[in-house]
Amino acid sequence: MAMFILGILALAFLPLLVQGMKLSVTNATLATATQYVQREMEEAGRVDTCEGLELRTGTTTTDAAADARGVSYVIETVAETGTCSMSYPNTVRLSVEVSRADDADSLLAEATTLILVVAAN
Repeated sequence: MAMFILGILALAFLPLLVQGMKLSVTNATLATATQYVQREMEEAGRVDTCEGLELRTGTTTTDAAADARGVSYVIETVAETGTCSMSYPNTVRLSVEVSRADDADSLLAEATTLILVVAAN
């Protein structure tokens, strides 16, 4: 009888274990996407010219930097360099978005900041 009750309890906890594993995978994906956003923001913060920010703008697929589970990400960086023709020093709005490469509609992480630029090039 005790083994039967133990078996019932084990089956009752199985869905909880499966749900925990699914949540762990989702959290790992979000953490990786957040790290990519943070890295792009740091690298863009080191650039102090409009030309440098324009070179950083675009879409990058990170197949080479896929995480341990094989998930690859698309990083889209947009710098609003239209304000670069004004006087210096000036600020340029920079936005970074990260989504899964296999599902472009799944926005995982995003951030927007202002970058100080001191010259056109």
